[in-house]
Amino acid sequence: TLGPWVYAVRIGHGIAEAMLFSALFTYGTDVIPAARRSQGIALFGVSGLLPIGVAGIVGDFVLSIAGFRELFLTAAGFAVLTLFLSLPLPERRPELKPGESPRGFWKIVTKRDLLPIWWMIGSFSTVLTAYFVFIRRYVDDTGFGSVGLFFSTYVAIAILERIFFGWLPDRVGRKRVLYPSLMILIAGFFVLAGAGSWVGIAIAGALCGAGHGFIFPILTTLLVDRAPDTDRGSAMSFFTAMFDVGTLIGGPILGAIIDTAGWGPMYLTSGVALGAATSVVARWDHRITHDDGRELALSVEG
Repeated sequence: TLGPWVYAVRIGHGIAEAMLFSALFTYGTDVIPAARRSQGIALFGVSGLLPIGVAGIVGDFVLSIAGFRELFLTAAGFAVLTLFLSLPLPERRPELKPGESPRGFWKIVTKRDLLPIWWMIGSFSTVLTAYFVFIRRYVDDTGFGSVGLFFSTYVAIAILERIFFGWLPDRVGRKRVLYPSLMILIAGFFVLAGAGSWVGIAIAGALCGAGHGFIFPILTTLLVDRAPDTDRGSAMSFFTAMFDVGTLIGGPILGAIIDTAGWGPMYLTSGVALGAATSVVARWDHRITHDDGRELALSVEG
C-alpha cells in the first residue's frame, strides 16, 4: 500500500511543477517578439522536449543496472542542476501603462475567448496521460518496444518539426495548423491501439510527436494573444495547472479502461475523446471569434 509520504511528495511536486512551468513560460513569452510568437514558443519548448527523449533513454539505462531509488536520485540531481542554471536569470515584470492594473485571476479564468482554450488544453492533457503515464506499463505488458524507443522518436520528430517548420503557424494561421496537428496526434493513438511490434511503437511515437510539436506552442500562443499583458502570469498559471488536472482525471479513467477492456480500447478511447473535444472547440471558438469580430465592426461603424 502507498504510505502518506507518497501522497505528500506527489502533492508538493505537483505544486512546485505548476509554479515552475508557469514562471518559465511567462518569462519566455515576455521576451519573444509578438510577430513570431508561435515560432519562438515552439523553439523555447525544445528545451522541454529534449529532456523527455533523453530521460526515457537514461531511465531505461538506470533501471537496467540499478533500481527506482537510483532513478529518483538521478532525477533529483538534474533538478539541482536546473536550479543553479536558473539563478543568473534577471527578474522581469510586466510594464503597466498609466491607469492599467491586473484584472484578477478569476476574471481571466472566465474570460469568454479563453474558455475554448481551457477546454482544449484540458482535453489534450487528459489524453496525454495515455502515454506519459501508461507507456511504461504498456511496453512491459505487451513485450515489444521500449519507453526509450517511443519517446526518442517522439522527441526527434517534434524537435525537427519545430526547428524547420516552427514558422508555419505564424505564416499560414495558427488554427489552420492546430487542427491538422490534433488529427495527427489522434492517428498516433490509433496506431498504439493496433501496434503489434516495435515498428508500431516507433510510428506511434513519431505521429504523437508530430502532433504535440505544434499543438502546445499554438495553444500557448493563442492564450498569450488573448490574455491581457498584465494578467499573463495568471493566465499561464491556470494554463499549466490544467495539465495536472488532466493527469488527475485521465489517470483513473484510462487506468480503469485498461483493467476492464485492455490497451487497444484505451488508446482508441483516447483518440476518439480528443477528436470529439477538437470538434467542440472548433465550433465553439469559431462562434466566439465571429461574434467578437461582428461586435468590433459594429463599434467601429457606430
